[in-house]
Amino acid sequence: MRILAALSVALGFLLSVPACTEPAPKAAPAVQAPASQGQQYYCPMDKDVVSDKPGKCPKCGMRLEVRK
Repeated sequence: MRILAALSVALGFLLSVPACTEPAPKAAPAVQAPASQGQQYYCPMDKDVVSDKPGKCPKCGMRLEVRK
């Protein structure tokens, strides 16, 4: 009887976990590299995010760093 109760609790838990999770947010489009030869800034976390001016990454919010 204890095994049946434990299995019921475990099954209930496993079935409730997916219902509690939120869907993953949609990723913001990557910032394309500018055509000019000026200074470029990139996100150290998301290497595909490149900008021609300083600011924050639209994906993770980290400060953009100067590309050397």
